[in-house]
Amino acid sequence: MSLYQKIAAFFKPVEVKAALTEEEEAVRRRRLQEDPGAFVYEEDGFCYPFEDGDKWLNYMVLYERDDCILPESNKFYAWFRGVPPMVIVQLFEEQGWAIRKAGWTEWEMTNTWSELHVEPDSEGVLLNGLVAWHPNNVEILDQLMDGVGAAYQYEIYDAEKNLLLERRCL
Repeated sequence: MSLYQKIAAFFKPVEVKAALTEEEEAVRRRRLQEDPGAFVYEEDGFCYPFEDGDKWLNYMVLYERDDCILPESNKFYAWFRGVPPMVIVQLFEEQGWAIRKAGWTEWEMTNTWSELHVEPDSEGVLLNGLVAWHPNNVEILDQLMDGVGAAYQYEIYDAEKNLLLERRCL
């Protein structure tokens, strides 16, 4: 599979217009500020993520990422046994999540496709929040969960509260 095909597999096509309206450009600029890799352009046969909003004027947008749309309510629930919450927080921070203290013992961890809350309880650590459903995101979560080095389980649900995925490592 070529690089172009791999990129196309993870992005949805964008309708190409001769020029963007001011409103469309404002939306794209805002989206680009939130997620620098949200759009891809082609130059000299290679695909690149946009790094600067000014490139709208010079290049045609090929694809817009579709894996960053967060659900409206919590759809991800996880539980860890036998691990301090800071181990989880530090692991996510090392992988690029923004971390902030959300209470006496709680933390909030966010990136472009998730908003997660870490809450210790008497028997372990709860991790729950919003996660955009996409196979790449699930793969990253699996790697992070395994990287914690403790027993865990997690579940992801769709908007209708149907179980999409359940993983256990006990």
